[in-house]
Amino acid sequence: MRMFPLPILCYHKCGPIGQEGRRLNVEPRRLEAHVRFFLRRGAEFVPAGDLAARWPERGVCLTFDDGYVSTLQHAFPALERLGVRASVYVVTDKVGGVADWEGGDGAPLAGWPELQDAQRRGFEVGCHTATHA
Repeated sequence: MRMFPLPILCYHKCGPIGQEGRRLNVEPRRLEAHVRFFLRRGAEFVPAGDLAARWPERGVCLTFDDGYVSTLQHAFPALERLGVRASVYVVTDKVGGVADWEGGDGAPLAGWPELQDAQRRGFEVGCHTATHA
């Protein structure tokens, strides 16, 4: 298989600044602008797990670390509107809890039912780490 340069964009939270703050957050409109930029250039979006079998010449891969609730609430609906799927990597021991590695008042993390729903909708769910050490 011939390998072409392929951008892999890694995000974390996705939500309004008033809700998520600025740290590790991309606003939904900004995320949509990033995706539209690549779509206008003929990019094909490929989930990370598919890259071993398929590495398109004009490929782009979107990933989201940690499994924040805001990713499922804001990023995934925006991506669905654009016909794009992505990968989310969750901290398995923290699913349904909070991102306590950010400090005692961490952001909420998606639970297993929400992650299973995202997977049914075509998003890839993978393991980031067990504890985010």
